[in-house]
Amino acid sequence: MQNMMKGARKIMDLKGFPIFVHVTFLVLAAFFVLPNFGNTPNQHAVALAWVPILFISILVHELGHAVAIQKYGYGRSQILLWGMGGLCISRGRRRPKDGIRIALAGPLFGFLLGLPFLILFIVQRVIGLDLGYVLNHLVWGMVMVNIGWTIMNLFPIFPLDGGQALYYGLRLYGKKTADKAARLSGLIGLISLVPILLLAFVLQEFFLIFLVLFMAPTSYQAWRYGHGAIQL
Repeated sequence: MQNMMKGARKIMDLKGFPIFVHVTFLVLAAFFVLPNFGNTPNQHAVALAWVPILFISILVHELGHAVAIQKYGYGRSQILLWGMGGLCISRGRRRPKDGIRIALAGPLFGFLLGLPFLILFIVQRVIGLDLGYVLNHLVWGMVMVNIGWTIMNLFPIFPLDGGQALYYGLRLYGKKTADKAARLSGLIGLISLVPILLLAFVLQEFFLIFLVLFMAPTSYQAWRYGHGAIQL
């Protein structure tokens, strides 16, 4: 993962964790910003709001991993925001129980960030509250990224957190060796990707298709080559 730091620039330290942004994060932001540009200032504001939505949401998610990694004694991590989201870069093999906790800490932080926005979204729909064009879209964006992504991120697919939690769970509760746990996790991930890919084609969700194609090689390598093919 250290090779990922090439093309990245450190922008700050947060709670002692160095934060880096890779040039490809701009591509990710552009994917959300450009299609939302319209003909009015409000539409431009909504489009540009995707930059802080993505930045804050991904950062908080990765901060959850970093806090857990440090709490369980694996040292201080580097957080990288890049074109496929975020990475929490650390060293050392993790004990299975700690691995599960660390994998789930990111989704937990993301869910806690998105929960107030989800409550506000539901309340405004129930009572008919109008926050205005820009704020309504901002609230929905925070819900979609944090709640929606948290749910998807828990799918048992490498390199998602759900896939990592499954791997450590198989080692801890299934009494599998690291190699067998990786192979079984990879196979489950590949099987799980099939209905997602079919649904993405039916809905013509090209970004979801791209995500599936991005995740499939990692699951395949885990299934084909075992523990040595994955980085956790």
